[in-house]
Amino acid sequence: ELASEPADTDEFLVSDAGTLKRIDYSLIKGGGITNAQTFKVTTNTNISGSGYLQSNIADTSLAGYAGKGSIVSQSSGTFSFSSTGYYLIMWTFYAEFTVSGSQDTGTFEIQVTNDNSSYKDMIRIGKMFDFAENTADGISLQCLVNVDNTSNDKVRFGYGTGNGHDGVTIYGSDSSGNYNRCVMTFIRLGDSV
Repeated sequence: ELASEPADTDEFLVSDAGTLKRIDYSLIKGGGITNAQTFKVTTNTNISGSGYLQSNIADTSLAGYAGKGSIVSQSSGTFSFSSTGYYLIMWTFYAEFTVSGSQDTGTFEIQVTNDNSSYKDMIRIGKMFDFAENTADGISLQCLVNVDNTSNDKVRFGYGTGNGHDGVTIYGSDSSGNYNRCVMTFIRLGDSV
């Protein structure tokens, strides 16, 4: 037996065991990315030895940017989630080592905790500079993080100790605010797994 044709464009017909049924489109539409946010470092930030970015972090506010949702927040460089989910996290920045000698090495990492205490490196890259006059570079890291406990799962962006370094400077937004040089992006791809 055929169901009557849809009353308007918000309905469609589905065959179920030989019977056509009306389905309200509003019950299945949606999906896609529900949260996408970018944070920036506002001014040049120095990190001595090893550590992580703890200050000068704000929401990105450049023309053309519009975050979607507001699930991620940060306090003193520790990023928290108000909703569980499977997140793509990206850190893109311009950094310069503070070099006292002719060589410097160090690491940059996206750090994650699942117990609100012990952090592990989800991704780590090492950088080496052979000459003191060439110590700056653009760097990009990304990883996937499963957030299934909003009280315990947190993220921060760190710098690890290396050989012969005196620290690192993470460059912030330019002085006129026309562009960013360090951004941390969070995109919720779907439900936690």
